[in-house]
This record gives sequence, C-alpha cells and structure tokens, in this order.
Amino acid sequence: MDNSHDDLREVVFIDFETYYDDVLTLKDMSVEAYVSAKRFAVHGMGYWSEKTGPGFAWTAEGARKRLLELGVHKGGIVTVAHNMAFDGFVANRLLPKGSPLSCPVCTIGMARFTVAGRLSRLSLKALAKHFGFPDKGDIGQFKGVRELDFKLRSRLRAEMEAYCLNDVELTRLLYGKLRPNVTHEAMEFIALSLRMYIDPRLRLDLPLLEKYRADLLRRQEEGVDRLRETFGVGCREEFLKMIRSRTTFAGMLRELGAEVPMKRSAALEAQVAKAAEEAGEIVALAESGAELDRRTIARGERLLKIIQTGSMTPALAKSDLAFQDLMDSEDEDVADLCRLRAENNSSIALSRADAFIGAARRGGVLPVPLSPFRTVTGRYAAGNEGGGRTDGFNLQNLPKRTGDMTLRKAILAPEGHVLVAGDSSQIEARVGAWLAGQADLLDIFRRGDDPYVEMAATIFGGHTYEEILKGAKRDKDPEFVRMRNIGKEVILSSQYGISGDTFGRRLLQQKVRLADDTEEHYAEARRINGLYRNRFRRIRQTWWDLDSCLRRAAVAEGCLFMYPTAEMESKDIDATVQNHVLTVVLPNSFPLVYPEIGIEGRDVTYVQTGGFSSKPVRKHIYGGLLFNNITQGTAFAMLADQAVRLANMGYRIVANVHDSWVLSVPDDEEEIKKAKKELLETLSTPPSWAEGVPLGAEVKSGPTYEVA
Repeated sequence: MDNSHDDLREVVFIDFETYYDDVLTLKDMSVEAYVSAKRFAVHGMGYWSEKTGPGFAWTAEGARKRLLELGVHKGGIVTVAHNMAFDGFVANRLLPKGSPLSCPVCTIGMARFTVAGRLSRLSLKALAKHFGFPDKGDIGQFKGVRELDFKLRSRLRAEMEAYCLNDVELTRLLYGKLRPNVTHEAMEFIALSLRMYIDPRLRLDLPLLEKYRADLLRRQEEGVDRLRETFGVGCREEFLKMIRSRTTFAGMLRELGAEVPMKRSAALEAQVAKAAEEAGEIVALAESGAELDRRTIARGERLLKIIQTGSMTPALAKSDLAFQDLMDSEDEDVADLCRLRAENNSSIALSRADAFIGAARRGGVLPVPLSPFRTVTGRYAAGNEGGGRTDGFNLQNLPKRTGDMTLRKAILAPEGHVLVAGDSSQIEARVGAWLAGQADLLDIFRRGDDPYVEMAATIFGGHTYEEILKGAKRDKDPEFVRMRNIGKEVILSSQYGISGDTFGRRLLQQKVRLADDTEEHYAEARRINGLYRNRFRRIRQTWWDLDSCLRRAAVAEGCLFMYPTAEMESKDIDATVQNHVLTVVLPNSFPLVYPEIGIEGRDVTYVQTGGFSSKPVRKHIYGGLLFNNITQGTAFAMLADQAVRLANMGYRIVANVHDSWVLSVPDDEEEIKKAKKELLETLSTPPSWAEGVPLGAEVKSGPTYEVA
C-alpha cells in the first residue's frame, strides 16, 4: 500500500495522563463531559518524535508548551495517539484557539481497518498482546492521585513517567505494525472523522433546548397525572414504579379492557425445556417405586409451575409490533398508558435533551462522535473509539421527516456560516445493482428515473409509472406516496434475500399494512417479494453464488473467488480463507472478516469478535447477508472516498448522517452556490475503482441541522 503520505510528514506520538477517581472516570462519563469537569486535571503528556525522541511534559502548561514546540498544529505533522478521541480532545483544549491538531490519527481506527482489528479487542493492552509487544502495565496505582502527590513523592512521579512512556512506545510500535496495511485514503478519513469530535464546530441553541426539555417534562407530567386519577394512585413515583413492572403493567392493561400482547421467549423456552427434563427425572424416580423426600416433592412442584407458565411472555417492548398497535389504540387511556411505559422505560428523548443541554452549558458546541470502520461492514458507528460511556449525541437517528424536529433546529451552523448537506440517493440500491450486474436496474438509475416508482408500478398493476410519480412526488397524494414507499422498501430490503414474511414484518414495523387482515397482509407481502425476485434475477443469482462461496469457505483454504461482473471491470473483490478465517477484501482494501467459519447443521456460521467489550458470538451467515455486507461496505467506501475528496478541496465536514455529508460554509451567496455545486458533483462521481456506478445526490443549505 502507498505510504508516501508519511514520507512527507513528520509523525508525533502523544499520550495524556489525567486525574481520575471512582466518580470522575471515563468508564461512566463521555470524553467531552470528563474533560469539561471542574475536577479534571492534566498530570502530564508523554510524547515521541524523530527530532526529540521520548519525553514527558508535566502539568497542563508543560504539555501545552511541548505541543507547540512539536508543531502538532502545523500542516507538516501527523499526530498519533491510541485513543485520539480522548488525547486529541485534551490537546485541542490546550492549544491556542484556531490552532487545533492539523492531522490527528488514531491507532484504534487504523486497527479497525485491518484484519488484526477484527480478531483482537482494541485496547492498547489487547493489541500489544496480539502482536507480541511488551505488556502495557497497570494504571490503578494512580487513581485519586493529585498533582501535589507527584511533587511530594518522587518514586510515584518516576512510575507515572515510565508508565506513560511505555504507552507511547507501544503506540509507536502499533502504528509501525498497522501502517503498511492502512491506505492513504483511510488515514485521511480517520483524521477528518476525528475532527468532527475533537474540534467541533456545530453550535447549540441552549434556550431552545431548555424549552424543549421543559415541554417534554410537562407532557409527561400531564399524562401521568391523568392516568394516576384513572387508577386511583396518589403517589407519582408509585405509579411510575407500577408501569415499569411487567406484571403490574399487564394487570393495568387488563383493567382498561385491553388484551395483553404475548410473544414467545427463547429464554423461557430453554427454561421450560430444562424444567421438563428435570421433572421427567423425578417422575421416573417415582415410577420406579422410590420414596421421594419432601425436598424432591417441593422441587417437582416448582418445576411443574415453570412448565405450566410456558414460554410466552408479555410483548411490552417498544419494538414489539403488538405493543406499537396499543400505543396507537383508539382508546386514549390505553394509548397513553403504553406511551408512558415506553417513555419511562427508555427516557430516550429526555436523556438526549439532557446530553445536548450539558454540552451547550459546558462549551456551547456539539462534538460529533463517530467511529470509522467500527461496524462489520466498515460503516460509522455512533460513539468514541475508546469505548466507555457514549455522549448521547447520536445524530444518526434524530427524527427527520416526521416527529419532533426541535433537536435538529437547536443545532446551529458556526457563527458566520451556513450548513450545506449532500445526501447520496439510493446508494446501496445502486451499488448492489452494480455488484450483481443487474443491467435493467442500473439503466433506470442512469436515465434518472425513480426505481421505487418503477417497482410500485409493477406491484400495483392498475397504475402507470407516470401516474404514481406525479401523485407521489408532485401532488403528495397519500395513496400514491404509500405505493412508492412500498416500492422503496422492497427495493432496499428484498435486495438482500429476505423472505416475504420478513418483508411483511418490516412493513408492519413502519406501520404500513397491505391488508386489514394480518394473514392477507403477509400473503400480499410474499407476492411482492416474489415479484422482486422474478424481476431482478441477477441479484437473486448473486445470493446463490455467494452462498456457494460461503459453503466452500467453511471447508477449504486459499483463494475462493474473484468477483468481477460486466459492470465491474476496474476492480475485483476477492475472498480467501486462512486458518479458518474468511476475509473478503473490498475495492478500498477494507477487509470483511469472518473468523472460525464453519458449518453447523445446515448453516454456515462464524464467530464475531474484536472490539473493546464485545464477547465472541457465533452468527449465521448466508449468501444474502454476505451480499448485504459487501454492498453496504462498498457503498460506505464510496462515501468515505467522497468525504476525503471534499476535505482535500478545503471543505470542513462537520457531521455525517448515514449517506449524507454536512459541510460548514461561509455565509456568502457565491460561496454557498459554489459549495452546493461542488458537493453535488462530488457525490455524483464514483471513485476510480467504481467507474460505471450511476450515483446521484440531493443538496440543501440552511442555518440549522434541519438541512441534513
């Protein structure tokens, strides 16, 4: 891989040591909240550069001076830390305003781009062990230690320096090991992703956020007070305790005349099966003529109760379709009671409001925590690289088209700037068609026609393409909008080989019914799913081809396949198996990794591992799912390429939302016009390795995050 990027720049390694105790700790706080706390203190900073060698600068002021001497704010310096979301956040707080780290890089992000990052946990300790480096050592001895302690205890001071410099050296060794396997583009993408968090630019409207929180509490209080009267409960806390209890809540539903929805529980099924096995042993013992003692009889009675209770449990989670129906019940009491349970069990809206308000009060800006290459497919995951508590700022799932838009309105462009957002249209559908060589679907995109409307016209044969397009897009007729949305859902979900029943469930989760009767709904969903499979046969064939590849991977070693199609002449995707690890390398060199691949019964499975705290989990993999991973990974590789191109054009990227990039642009008519034009061109132009993919995009601008 090309390492010329580093040949032109000096690389500096840093590692901050800061005060922590049982309360002030990154285990329970986000980086932004931790660094902004009043009791936060910098003990010192370890560093290494080619010019200086290793060194340690004590105190925040000493670290600030050393950072400036090292020139980390200058364009010719790459600054590396193992958890740059933390070290970079601290460094930028110390550096002069307007002079942040010029090129921050995180070895966690680098590890995620390699096979090693998929096989090992990503703490410095775990990766050092994985590569056979020296041990990281323990930091526990420094908990609760203040600056004065280091001044008075020279031995403790020496231990801190040695511990920190060992971390710096391990980071340097890790960087050297990873760098040959991380592309220049990936390095730049890691840097621009980090800047969104450690050098945030989005402002927050504190008065609007405080009003939003007050309105949330008021609506909640009104609902609680009304229902407390209905059930005759005087104490508010007692009422909230009642609705949090699964058993009590089910009784409250019955009291209102509603039927409690039930679902099968895998955990209860296992419990019942175990109870039946043990009860069978007791019965066999009794039938043999043996006299049972009182303890065994009591045990048998308890087992009988478990068996009689069965494996069904109340379906009272927000994701349960039957519970969602109750939240939309025509009975106002039933609907409000269910909504209150959902809100009080998760408190998502209130918790998020508190997170935004906290950031607004501490610094007035919104750090955007996104971890590149964190998911199996390489897409962003919300949160910081180093694990610990997340910030609660996840912009990926803020309401966009329906629901309360207040949080979007409360996120403001930097002073004197506007936000310009570009959304890549149907990128997964376009990339999937390109990968599979589905020529007719690619032609629809190339003509600029709407594939969702095309599919809707196939599904609803009584209406033409032009009729649905006009009704859905121009007239906003609810029935035609519904038809297009159904066409959209089948294009996006059935692309990965889901069954008709799964497609039907997805529609219900989106509150879309194909028929009033549930059985008729599922029958119609199966028909629509079949229409998709019959029309797009190249995509269907790709599932089968990849399924065959997976079955070979489970029993073979070596190169399995190269993945060229008529549409994909410029770059192949190859899959190999070594030591029972299947690695599928995408065109941007990012590896999809499936360790311990094998066959269990009729299924191909692998073990998902790696990360900070995730335990190894064996998962089922099949052709449609592998196609999903390849398509989603390739689509995000294109998005990452676009972001790097935009950054190299001088644009400041301040946020990402799924397939959309958000830029901060000076509030000048000509600058905005130029930015919108260049953003549209960039999002419509595929990387060199994906020539022929017909990309499209939409661009908007405005003063708040509503544009994203």
